[in-house]
Parts: sequence; structure tokens; C-alpha cells
Amino acid sequence: MKGTKFSLVLIIGVAVLFTGCGPREGEEAPGEPLEIIETEEDREPQKEVVEPDGSEGETEAIKAVYVGRIDGNFVEILQGGEFVTYAFDQEAEDAVNPGGMASYSGVDLVVGVDQDKQKRIQSLTLADPPGVGNAPEMQRAGRIDTLFGVDVCLIEGEPYWLAHELVISSSKTVEEGEGIDFSYYRDAYGRRVITSYTRLFTESGRIEEMTATSLFVDLTGNPEEIPAREYRLSPEIAASLEGLQLQTGEMILFRYRIEEDDTRVITILDRMNP
Repeated sequence: MKGTKFSLVLIIGVAVLFTGCGPREGEEAPGEPLEIIETEEDREPQKEVVEPDGSEGETEAIKAVYVGRIDGNFVEILQGGEFVTYAFDQEAEDAVNPGGMASYSGVDLVVGVDQDKQKRIQSLTLADPPGVGNAPEMQRAGRIDTLFGVDVCLIEGEPYWLAHELVISSSKTVEEGEGIDFSYYRDAYGRRVITSYTRLFTESGRIEEMTATSLFVDLTGNPEEIPAREYRLSPEIAASLEGLQLQTGEMILFRYRIEEDDTRVITILDRMNP
């Protein structure tokens, strides 16, 4: 009987000993990695990647320039300096028919993607005319090739817009064929906005004398008694003079502006064919 009791106590003691050495609830057993069972609720939701140019139903707001309507379904837009063609969604309730819109008008567009992955204009709104802005300005000279209305002109093939302040000033209108020296900036629609300009005059003649900053030109049509006239060179022309490799005695065609102190400054210069 005593042996039976002793055996029972021994078995209970061993069981208690092993129970104390095992991992407690929630603890990882030594040397054995804890297996994590990930449920659907535990997983981090995957973010949907939206492609701006291929997802059906997505829309994009764009500031651009309306060039013209190609046909009943497509319009041409000048966006980021590139000509882009969009289909025009005739069923959009807030779409504006651009049929009467002037070429090279600034516009606000909302563009969507249909089930065929075709970009379609859902709305098109005429933007306000550009004004004198605060953006950094650039300087250029050129000849006006074509006018679109009173506020848009093509200068050597590129469109420019007259600031509204110039348009409403009757003394600052421009004409086709005349040259101008002007300051301009780019606005949010990509328009090159002319903020100020000076008319250029055109002359031709023979170079009598050259310096690093001036040309003395015997103007075509002047009698021999009239001496050659001095024309200052703009910084751009002075920098390119070496590349032109002009020589005294050559005939040139040039455009110049007149400064307030009556100084004549050449801004465009070409060698004439002999």
C-alpha cells in the first residue's frame, strides 16, 4: 500500500515539474517559431493604383489653349507646348460647344476616360484673358507673321498673347508684318504673354565700320554726303557677331528699336545676298 502511494506521489510531482517548465499561454516555446495565422481582417488593405490616363471614370482638370475643332468629334488643344487631340463628349451636361470659340483661347478643361480608354473632354470653359503677371520675364525680338483677333499673334511661327492691359490701350495695338522687341512670361495655361514691347524699324545698308558694340552703316538710298550712322548692338546680337563673321563692306538687313535717348539698337540682323 505504501509503495502504491509513493508511486502516485512521484507521478504527480513529475507532471507538475514538466508543467512549470512549459511555455505559458501566449508565450513562444524555445527554439520553435510562433506561427502567425493572418486573417482577412488582419491584412493591410491594398491601395488602388489609379492611372491618370487609363482608368475609366477618372477625370483630370487641365489648363491649356484651345486651338480649334478638327471635326464634329475632335478638338485640338495646345497643352504643355504640345498639340494634343481630344474627343469631345457631346453628352456631358456642362460641356460648352467650342464652335464659336476663337482659336488660341485659354481654356479650363475637365477630361475623362471612357470605357474604350479614350480621353474625352467633359467640360470646356473659356479662361480669363491674360494680364500683366508677376512671373519672371524673358526678352525677345521678332516679326509678327499673323494676327488672331486683337490679342493673339504668331511671331516666327509661335503664338503669343498680348496682356489685357495692352489690348485695352489703343496706342499699343500691333500689326502684321511689323517687328517688335518685347518682354513676355508664361502663365499657368502655357500662354506666352507679352507685357511690353517696342516697335522695330527696318533698314538695310553697307557696313562702313565695326566695333564690339556698334556698327556704322551707310544706309541704302542715302546720298554719299550723309555719313554712316551708328547703331548699337543688343547683347544678343553682340554675342553672335563673331559667329556671323561679318566684314566691312558687306550689305546687311536689320531691325532696330529707338531708345528714349534716341539711341538706335539693332535686335535682328541678317546678311544680304550679294
